Amino acid sequence: MFDKVNEGIEFLWFEGRTWTYGEMKRETQKLAAFLESAGVKKGDYVGVFMANSPEMHFSLSIGSYPSEFSAQTGSATATRILYVGELCRYLVHSPPTPYDRAHKCIVAAGNGLRAEIWDAFKEKFGVDEIREFYRSTEGLAKYDNFNYGAWGGGKVGFAGPLRRYLENDTIIVLSDPATEKPYRDPKTGFCIRAKLGEVGEAIGRVKNRGLLTEYLNNSPATEEKIMRDVFEKGDCFQSTGDLVIQDESGWVRFHDRMGDTFRWKGENVSAGEVREHLAKLDGVIDAVVYGVKLPSYDGQAGAAAITLDGTSEAVFMNNLYAGLKKTGLPSYAMPRLVRITPEIEANATFKKSKGDLVKKTPPYKFGNGLRAPNLWWGEPRLLNF
Repeated sequence: MFDKVNEGIEFLWFEGRTWTYGEMKRETQKLAAFLESAGVKKGDYVGVFMANSPEMHFSLSIGSYPSEFSAQTGSATATRILYVGELCRYLVHSPPTPYDRAHKCIVAAGNGLRAEIWDAFKEKFGVDEIREFYRSTEGLAKYDNFNYGAWGGGKVGFAGPLRRYLENDTIIVLSDPATEKPYRDPKTGFCIRAKLGEVGEAIGRVKNRGLLTEYLNNSPATEEKIMRDVFEKGDCFQSTGDLVIQDESGWVRFHDRMGDTFRWKGENVSAGEVREHLAKLDGVIDAVVYGVKLPSYDGQAGAAAITLDGTSEAVFMNNLYAGLKKTGLPSYAMPRLVRITPEIEANATFKKSKGDLVKKTPPYKFGNGLRAPNLWWGEPRLLNF
């Protein structure tokens, strides 16, 4: 069929993109080559679906408000809900309703549910189990955290000693802050596995290059994520760009995106780590941390955009640095610039829009107190502990 038509003619419309006959031919041949290599011969049967029956139904609400969530969950008689972590933050801070626990939901599944709202979300809505998963559309590295208790709050996965010994597909390797690439041993040229408690990048093993999901019409972008000769000659892994930590107990938590680390006064500052400390303070609903260039200073100064729950800005700022010190944040990581904002903008995938905040940063030098509406500069006396 494919050989008898113009390869440029449209063949299929699927998930917002158009497939031509030529593209379908290449994809079909790629799959055929894989099946042939697996020993499948002409006349063999290959299972496609384990089952094809209406085992479940989905309820989707568009344009809803947080206050409507509980009522809609109950009216849909849903036993499972799908979440994005940032949406859960709004739900936790929305006013209580009579419907918050008047539903049949027993499992919430999704990603990005942070530790500071994990238990609050479970308590408010009475959800027994949270299933946090670490995935990406094109990614191979993966973690799962199916959790009933509080000990796994804010984590993306768990692996005990035996699982860590056997795990060979999703691996954490040391990263180089200077190059923002996985660190390679100068003698061997191979990457080094991160120890428990060490920050490292999660990478996923590429077992079959032919089945790897690629960027459409962008081979350089696909190749940029491919890592070769990682632990031995000839092996192949896919980079995620995500920094994670596996603690002494075996729990894995997301730490930061590579590139979200900046240097200030000779020290590497993790934006994600600073955000975690800010989230521990009373009155903070949400926060995003980033680095900004300042005249006559090397590196980037820490900046934070913070949403408060109604707490006075002046009171919050008076207690900010002392509070951060109590949480254990080093003085060099203290945010020098703080913007109090009613809302932090997010993109279509609910990632915080740091670029817009950087553009809004005025080119002021350090001063004392309020220099612009809702914009505070840290006073030097507060920063020198």
